[in-house]
Amino acid sequence: MDSEHRIDRAEWAAVVREVLETETGGKKEPLARLLKINSKTLNRWLGEEVDVSEEYVRLVARTTGRDPMGLLTRVGYYRAADLTLKPAPTPLEIAEDAALRVIEESVHPPRVKARMRERLYELRRQRQAAEVEEVQWWIDHAKEA
Repeated sequence: MDSEHRIDRAEWAAVVREVLETETGGKKEPLARLLKINSKTLNRWLGEEVDVSEEYVRLVARTTGRDPMGLLTRVGYYRAADLTLKPAPTPLEIAEDAALRVIEESVHPPRVKARMRERLYELRRQRQAAEVEEVQWWIDHAKEA
């Protein structure tokens, strides 16, 4: 597990307790069987004794019909902000957009470039909204010929 993505043991234990209650009425052995894990693993999770991998969180989500990304966010593996970033632009998009090209050719790390792109996209949304508002004003105030 890389250092940037760690699962909060206490929050994971809380999730497991909830799953334990809702799925098996608080009985550990049936939950361990359902998840196809050793009951010792389940006890270690509940006791906050071990680090948990992303795969185990996904297993619990998949097996119990929960949203994997929601669960991974809840236990701290992802931040909500990590999930809202748009993908990096394609080479063609960069070639056709001077502002994107300046951002992508900068020396900044990918996370900084991603924030710059989001700001650029927001600026463009604001400008487009102002342009639409202006055109609507023209239409509302145009004299019939």
